[in-house]
Amino acid sequence: MEEIWKTVPNTGGRYQVSSEGRIKSLSFLKTGNKSSFLTKERIIKPGTDKDGYYVFVYSIESQRTTKRVHRVVAETFIPNPENLPQVNHKNSIRNDNRVENLEWVSARDNMMHGIKYGNVKPTSGEINGMSKLTEDDVRAIRAAYEAGESYSEIATRYPVNTYTIHRIARRQCWRHI
Repeated sequence: MEEIWKTVPNTGGRYQVSSEGRIKSLSFLKTGNKSSFLTKERIIKPGTDKDGYYVFVYSIESQRTTKRVHRVVAETFIPNPENLPQVNHKNSIRNDNRVENLEWVSARDNMMHGIKYGNVKPTSGEINGMSKLTEDDVRAIRAAYEAGESYSEIATRYPVNTYTIHRIARRQCWRHI
């Protein structure tokens, strides 16, 4: 497939992105003739963000912006009629930003794809930032239930409601313990 270059939206025509996921800057230099310009092109070597995605930094009128390259490729080349919020790498390789490897997806679909391919680990148990209990708490809850305590008696000792105690005791949640 031939590499196609298009102007990156909202950059004043100063940057282009290719169907292969490359970015280049364009400089317009005046020549001797008043109405004549020479265009100087330079391929930009992208940086990498903390998550391993390629990014490029550009400035328009002293406003510095950082964008992920795959997002720029998708916004430039791939229609998004359903207004989906995220861009997924079909092959799960975060620096493969070719048009044919990208697709618009929902946040849920992107998360499920990441879990399926091992890029995202589902957070369960006490490593989940929303967890109010520890693994030791869960073991103690189950032991108390097996010893005959009611859900409401157990719930008075923990920062969760009786329904959560019921689900823990019945192994409907915290199943990994």
